[in-house]
Amino acid sequence: MLGGGGVGLGLGAYENTAEGKVVAMAFLDAYNSVVKAIRGSGEMQRTDKTLRQEAGTVVKAGEVAGQGDVFSPKINGVVLYDKPSANARTLTKLKKEDEAIASGQEEGDFIKVQTGSGKEGWVKKAMMRKSGS
Repeated sequence: MLGGGGVGLGLGAYENTAEGKVVAMAFLDAYNSVVKAIRGSGEMQRTDKTLRQEAGTVVKAGEVAGQGDVFSPKINGVVLYDKPSANARTLTKLKKEDEAIASGQEEGDFIKVQTGSGKEGWVKKAMMRKSGS
């Protein structure tokens, strides 16, 4: 069992082999390097003051879709509305492989997008994902 700064590693029988000892020492060395880096960097240390500041930080709703972000529907049949409302007129239904570019406008649960075919409208945020994610 290795320990450093309150952290323990249980390696079982592996810690009795030469390879196990090398691996254990590498982990311990890496851990000690991280501790030294954090202690030496004021930006990474947390105090009561910084924790209170971070606790008061509020993430604004609507920061999901930046202007120019590319989105794809999560499923086939995602509705493109003419207004940001599920009761608005349907312009088209998007296929899962379609892509749309966000305009940067958001209203409630909707983001405004422009499809590859040039249609502009509103889609539900929950039904879209950023392309590549």
